[in-house]
Amino acid sequence: MKINNALPKLLVVLLAIVLMASCEEEIGTIGSEVIGDQDVNATLDITSTIRSYSKEFQAVQTNGLQINQLGIYNDPVYGMSKVNLLAQVALETPNPSVNFLPRLDSVVLYIPYFSEEITDELDESSYVLDSVYGTTPMDISIFESNYFLRDFDPNSGFEDVQGYFSNQNDLFESFKGELIYSITDFLPSTESYTETTFEQDDAGDNTSENSIVAPGIRVKLPEAFFRDKILNMEGTPELLNNNNFREYLEVYFLR
Repeated sequence: MKINNALPKLLVVLLAIVLMASCEEEIGTIGSEVIGDQDVNATLDITSTIRSYSKEFQAVQTNGLQINQLGIYNDPVYGMSKVNLLAQVALETPNPSVNFLPRLDSVVLYIPYFSEEITDELDESSYVLDSVYGTTPMDISIFESNYFLRDFDPNSGFEDVQGYFSNQNDLFESFKGELIYSITDFLPSTESYTETTFEQDDAGDNTSENSIVAPGIRVKLPEAFFRDKILNMEGTPELLNNNNFREYLEVYFLR
């Protein structure tokens, strides 16, 4: 019985001896394994020269992007970038019956900016623009384009989507057609717009509804151009479907 009672005490003593041995500090100089017995007061070599440079990107595909740019941006380091936009026009309703349409009042071009609506304590709304840079006015010219934007690449047997690239601007500009409209000294604004929509109810009465449109490029285009290009073309193959219409009318924005 005495031997059994003494065994746990003996194990505790042995365990304490092992812990003391394992906690013994190892005395040495930090870094001695790396530089040996040499002087540890080393000096960093700062005589090397680092070279950096910018390299211009090659052509990148620009169709199918979720975000499009327009304008001129002159960076003090990377230089000047110029961005034009070739846009495809489509009919909301192919082969329209123009005689049943209301009288043409105006043709409005609207390209929205990235913006955030903010409401103050008086419940009044204002907008803060995003991704709009610079304060220098610019001129924007809008032309009809005679270049046909294909959906599919004929070199692939029309199986692959046709790609258009950032180095094709000279090609697009060579197909520039009639000047539709020009904007002089244009500056982006944070002001919103009130849009009025007119409809006719089942009783034949005209109703109107106002809605707020976020800031963007918003200009009235000449009515005569679109009357000749669309309204007066009723019943022609150009308006029969959107495939024909895309080949018939495109718009080129030249900053």
